[in-house]
Parts: sequence; structure tokens; C-alpha cells
Amino acid sequence: MVAKRPATVRIEQPTANKVIVFSFAGVAGFLALIFLTNVGGGVFGLFFVVFLGAVLAYSYRAIQVVAIAGIDGIDVRNLFRNRKLSWDVIDGLSVGKTGSGPGTGISVELLDGTSVPIEASWGPWHQGKVSDANTVRCERFIAKVAAMRNHDPALDEPDEPVWVDPIVVRPTTADDVDAVAETIDAAWRETFSEILPMSTLSGRDPGADAEMLRDLLGGAIPGTGSLLVEHSGEIVGASVFGPTNVDGLDGFTEIYMLYVRAAAIGKGPGRRLVSRTFGAIRSLDASGIVGHVYVNNRRFRSQVKRLGIQAHGDTQEQIWYGLPVQVVEYRFPLRPGHA
Repeated sequence: MVAKRPATVRIEQPTANKVIVFSFAGVAGFLALIFLTNVGGGVFGLFFVVFLGAVLAYSYRAIQVVAIAGIDGIDVRNLFRNRKLSWDVIDGLSVGKTGSGPGTGISVELLDGTSVPIEASWGPWHQGKVSDANTVRCERFIAKVAAMRNHDPALDEPDEPVWVDPIVVRPTTADDVDAVAETIDAAWRETFSEILPMSTLSGRDPGADAEMLRDLLGGAIPGTGSLLVEHSGEIVGASVFGPTNVDGLDGFTEIYMLYVRAAAIGKGPGRRLVSRTFGAIRSLDASGIVGHVYVNNRRFRSQVKRLGIQAHGDTQEQIWYGLPVQVVEYRFPLRPGHA
């Protein structure tokens, strides 16, 4: 039997969120009617009628938040605006921080550098807006959209999907150490070849990275980890993280390294690696995340800013391979009350 693929992918809120909104509307309407009955007509009665109408209208709009991806583009219906976006103005879909709030969800990245959040991609309210489960939920939606766009209705196809996500993020294993070290070294040189002195570049030894990774993966330091990202089976980036030695940041996890090969930048692996790295650090129950970025690495600094993470304090000096380098510190608290 030939499997019939949907012509559209509907990204909508989880049922749990719709139930909460519906319940809120019911309770608000019930209370408004009680006040209206007790107070009677006149100005107060008119006020409660208007209030009830506003609550019901807002609840209806909240329940109807959705995004529908089709062959021509994406119809994003947010709470306060509707916007239809054709694929020729879309750079891609990403999972990460959406809007000005704390939520993690899907954003439509546009070619002009702006983005449109898909609010319906937030997970169930009881999981929180930055849960690992929500990240997986968003990635599944993106996979469905890609499968829908890649579908050729003229071809017979089996029941199982033929589309395979080319991007895979997974923990680094002992067998990956040498390949990851070489990838980090190549990406590091691509990143800094034009903004750091050649003496700094020549002082770097990928063998030292491999040795460090073996120690971390062997459990030499508790709370450490490493993820790699593959594109079509090839390792194109990696992250390494662990406890920080920054004063006053007990419980924070520091991202020691996060690099992606230049050819893969802007194609999804980088965003996926960042999202999964943040998720892995959250699973360690860290108080927050801290990282240091070379002051002249403006491209990466702008990407960090787009995540809603602001620089902390003044520029600092670190020693990279025997030479002083100016860096900017970024902090992202994961628990309330942690600076």
C-alpha cells in the first residue's frame, strides 16, 4: 500500500495548553456572569459584558495560534498577528529562543536577517518553555516540514518515510575523539585565520584537544560533556563543556569550545548544536551557562546576542596558546536569582 503524505504540516499548541486556555475562559466567564447577576445593569453591567467578550475573544485567539507549512510557504498565525511567508524569503527553520520572552521554540529565519517566532511550537505548559522534550518536539515538526517539501507525489513510496534528517547531534564517544579534535582544529583555524595573529594559530596542537577529550570522556572531571554534530554522516562541529572556574559562578557550566566548520555555517548544524548543548547542560542541573568569546569574533557574538544573551562586565584578558587575547564573557542563568 502506498503511503499518502500530507500536503501541509500543521504546527499547533499541545492539547494541554488548549485545555488550560479553555478552562481559564470558562472560569473567567462564570465569574463575570456572577458579578453581572449580582450587580445588575447599568455601567457595571456593561463593563462586565465587555470584559467577558474580551476574555472570550482573547481565549479564542490563543487557542487558534498555529502555523501551517505548505508547498508555497508558511502561514504563521500568532496571537496578535498573521503573516504568510513564501519559501523564497525563508532561510530556514531553527529551534532556539523565540521572541523577547524565555520560551524555546521554532523560529522562521528570513533571508533579511529577521525571524518570526512560531508560538505554537512551545511545549506543554507543565514542562516549561525550555525543556528538552520541547526541543525534540520542535525538531520533529521541522523534520515533518522538510519531508513534506521533499515529497514527490509522482513517485511511488513505501509506508515508511524516505526522508532522513541529514543533521544529527549526539554525544561524543571515545571512538570519535580523533575526528572531533581534527574538526575542532579545522573550524578553529577557519574562524580565527583572519582575526588572530599567525603566531597564535601556529601554537595550537589538535593532539592536545584529543588528549583533553579522552580525559573528560573518561570521567576525569565530573559534570563535563561533549556533543558532536554530523551533516550527512560527516562530523562538521562539536562542543565541549564542564564546570567553570570563574569566581562567583558556583554551579555554572562553562562552554569551553563550540565550533562548526565554515561550509556548514548557516545550514542548520550550528543552531542544532547550540540548542542540544544548552539542553545537555540543563540536564546537569547547572545554575547557568558561561562562555568567553574573542572580542573580534563579531559574527559569533552577534549570534549569541540573537539568543538573548548579553555580555557581562568588561573585556577580559586570557592566554591562548601562550599569547594574550581579549575576550568577552557571556552569562546565561538557568535558575532564577543567579546572575
